[in-house]
Amino acid sequence: MSEFKKIFTNLIFSLIVFSVFMSAGCQISAKKIEENDYPTPDVIIEDKPTVKTAEDIEKLNKDALKEDVDSLSKDDRFYFNPTFIPERLKGKYVNNPKVVRMARDLMNAVYETDKSINFSESEYGPLTDQDVEDAIELANVSGILLQGAEFRGEGVGEWEIVYFPTLSFTATPDNDFDFTSDDGISSEEARVKFENTVDYINHAVNDNLNKDSTAEERARKIYEQIVRDFEIDETINQVTISYQSDGESDDEGNDPENITVEGNAFGYGGVINGIESKKFMSYDLSLLYSYILDQLHIDSYAVSAGGNFKGEASFANFSGMSEGWGIWNIVKIQDNYYHCSPGLEIMVFKDKHPNDKIETSDLSYFGMSDEKMKETFDFRKSEAFVFNDLYGNGNWEIPECTDSLHY
Repeated sequence: MSEFKKIFTNLIFSLIVFSVFMSAGCQISAKKIEENDYPTPDVIIEDKPTVKTAEDIEKLNKDALKEDVDSLSKDDRFYFNPTFIPERLKGKYVNNPKVVRMARDLMNAVYETDKSINFSESEYGPLTDQDVEDAIELANVSGILLQGAEFRGEGVGEWEIVYFPTLSFTATPDNDFDFTSDDGISSEEARVKFENTVDYINHAVNDNLNKDSTAEERARKIYEQIVRDFEIDETINQVTISYQSDGESDDEGNDPENITVEGNAFGYGGVINGIESKKFMSYDLSLLYSYILDQLHIDSYAVSAGGNFKGEASFANFSGMSEGWGIWNIVKIQDNYYHCSPGLEIMVFKDKHPNDKIETSDLSYFGMSDEKMKETFDFRKSEAFVFNDLYGNGNWEIPECTDSLHY
């Protein structure tokens, strides 16, 4: 493979990985919800004393570990929870609950479009820089609205919150990518985008589900809804590259060593912008599906792996390459795991019927076993990883899917 092709391949992979936790430790017209449409859930407003005692802080930190309410089961009405953290992630900090509390506070600050947040020891107790980095990562992986925020700061103390900045990058032959970002949009503009996102999720759930809906129905009906609502467009955040070199390729076609790659990469908020435009990259669509299922207390892993698309999906292989790169979901329903690919469901339908709109999904790519998934995408499990998990503390191995659902 030529040197430039190596750089380009690594760049694309880096953009995928980078966008999962782009704010984690980094320094670097929509419909509004009507007040009586989705009443604000009850919020406990803490009456903060001037100085918290160590006992006060310990209790507040431990309270952050409490399980989030399943509003659909409790009230027969779903309410988006801006500080929801899945149990599978929250449980990893059971011995350091202040990380969970800081993550929740950060998620709430973004929901309120605050311009900064202060991680102080007077509020959370003794802190390390690692505690802050862990909290930012946990919030990023858990909260859909944090797709639209970048956090600028370092360690314990004040962090600036910037909404929907655009990222640019430079890359060198040693595959070291330097990302920079602008100042984004105003808090008022960000609030409109967030309200549109919350509105979509509330309607997607409440229009399809009720308190008696089983886990399978929750996963299936949300899958069907997003397949009907959106299109796949892998060019949305296509990287624009200016390829410069002061040398020429050698006789064997190898590129020279001194290569500079520059370009405008992408902006924050791929999932949020996708809801507005009705167009998604496969990566962002898999995250949307996971975010909604998490809020419904169903574990959903956004996963990726190299492999070959086969059969009706063979067109999805990258042009000019012998292998593709798949992005999909693995969903836990009761005690079993299943492959689900809303992106493939959309792409295969559009390949057959380019001018038609999906009215009813035939669920061809929902609830698949490993064996069934490999009939469509022959993925290499040894290379697969979960990209909505905690990088420093998580398990990248994807679960085994032994059975298929049949309809």
